[in-house]
Amino acid sequence: QLFRQLADAPTVPRPIVANRQLAEAVAIEPNRSAAGGWWKQAVVPLLVVVAVLGLIALIVLPGRQQTPAASDPLLVAVLPFEQQPPGESYLADGLWDDTRAALSRNPSLRVLGRATTRAMAERKLSPDEYRRRFGVDYVLEARIRRSGNQVATLVSLTRTSDGVAIWEDRLRGRLGDPMALEEAIASGIEGKLRGRLARGGGRRADQIATIPEVYALYGEARSMLRTRDVDHARRAESLLRQAVRLDPNYAPAWSSLAYAMHLSDWAPVERSAADARTFAAVRRALTLAPNLAEGHGTLAILESGNSQAAEQSMRRAVALDPSYAEGWNWLGNALHASYRYADAIAAFERAIEIDPLWFPPVQNLVWSANEGRDRAALDRLFGTLRQAGASAELVETVRAEDLLNRGDFSGSLATLIAVEGDGVRSPRRAAFQGTADALMMLDYPDEAARVSGFPPWYGQLVRGERLPPSMLDGRPISPSDFFSSIYFSPFASRAMVNRAQAPQLVSIYRSAFRSPDEFISLTRRNDALNYLAPTIAVALKSTGNADEARYILVAAARYAESGLRTAPASRQPAADLALIRAAQGEREQALQLLTKAVSRGWLPDGRRQ
Repeated sequence: QLFRQLADAPTVPRPIVANRQLAEAVAIEPNRSAAGGWWKQAVVPLLVVVAVLGLIALIVLPGRQQTPAASDPLLVAVLPFEQQPPGESYLADGLWDDTRAALSRNPSLRVLGRATTRAMAERKLSPDEYRRRFGVDYVLEARIRRSGNQVATLVSLTRTSDGVAIWEDRLRGRLGDPMALEEAIASGIEGKLRGRLARGGGRRADQIATIPEVYALYGEARSMLRTRDVDHARRAESLLRQAVRLDPNYAPAWSSLAYAMHLSDWAPVERSAADARTFAAVRRALTLAPNLAEGHGTLAILESGNSQAAEQSMRRAVALDPSYAEGWNWLGNALHASYRYADAIAAFERAIEIDPLWFPPVQNLVWSANEGRDRAALDRLFGTLRQAGASAELVETVRAEDLLNRGDFSGSLATLIAVEGDGVRSPRRAAFQGTADALMMLDYPDEAARVSGFPPWYGQLVRGERLPPSMLDGRPISPSDFFSSIYFSPFASRAMVNRAQAPQLVSIYRSAFRSPDEFISLTRRNDALNYLAPTIAVALKSTGNADEARYILVAAARYAESGLRTAPASRQPAADLALIRAAQGEREQALQLLTKAVSRGWLPDGRRQ
């Protein structure tokens, strides 16, 4: 009768009715015997209901044995922790409970119940049996080893679908306050699982769970970092420090904190100690979330800046998250540094497609389009800006950038002044770099320093009127600091050579680098080899180290020559190689290359002799 009702009905409500009939039968005649036949009215419909509901469950509700949707929480079985040597198990039990609690607070995860887990652990179920019986996605196991006050926790995470151990780690601690140690280890396990088990692989910040307060702090800080303003970067750094205090395991906050520290330390001399702090923050982010695109992009910027050495890491970042506009912008910079202007333009256009009114890729595209002599790319850019409803300020700032790259420095500066309204005293961040560059190229280094926020001695150093300082902000400038920034190193090196301080420059060089190969490698990664190699070579020659000078110049020439082959119509590779040839003593070839560069619109940018 039930099957006939189901066959005739458009929906499936009948099992509820049959269940009610069973309940009424039991309630009216609870003592009727089997011989009385009540089971024919009650048990048979019950069996039918069970069969139908089971069939519906198989068809409509496949359960955890199917692949869960991306938004479904993953189910983790945290097996009771094992203590070695066996005996006092209070530490293992405490760590087990704290780890279960830490994982349970993550909305992306569910934890198999305590009693069920303990019972199944005694039966030594395989990972696949956990999957088939309970729909468990991952099994977490840990062994606690104690030696005196030292505690080591060996943790492994196994994927139940194939039995592969996808993560293993060793967490160490000292047994002082057992409660504090348990909480620290449990938090460490949760943090390292959160990014690995996040939906989508934890490639984007929004895929990794945290509390609303941390999301809010992170979002506000990210909006400030996108302005590239130093004061905003410092404010962002403060917000992100609050975020990691609230949630030390939120990887995106650590990655953005590293970039905020990098931006807020704006000075002509970058600090190697500051770099150590930024590296520690971004590496913590990638320890927590190995697939975080933002983390890989930030690490590439810290390691290689905008040089071509950043390309591989940036490609990995945008492959992890194709919507990562900042990664596409940084990738474009790396491609530009290797003279691959067409590829750089394509990367900048991807960033602009994602965020049409964000000014860094817009300005960078102008830079690459002029070097690659691609006016069509500039026409596309202005069309995109008009279609996106760009402000007059942004459009005019881009025009000023175009004038700057075409060699009309005064026209560029006049356009920027008109955009700013209050002259060059306090340019907005969108016009900041162009204003400083135009002033530098017009031989107003004091004004460029003021716009940049650099110290008052900076203009004198650029003009070669003074030697570089040995202290900055009350701290000594170390040899590694000396060579850290293209805003300082080329001018400082040139001033020392021109003011008869070549031996002192060679001494700084030898303290900073263990070999000429290390100098070549590190300055190339900072995109400073072409700036520095000729000056360092001149200093080495003057102190009787001609072979080492020749070695460095040959390496620098090789990279510049590759640029000429890659972009034969471009002006910058020819200018770079001209300076190297001059240092090599090949004056005629240097003049020919320089003539070629100037005929294509090249003019000195202030960093070269």
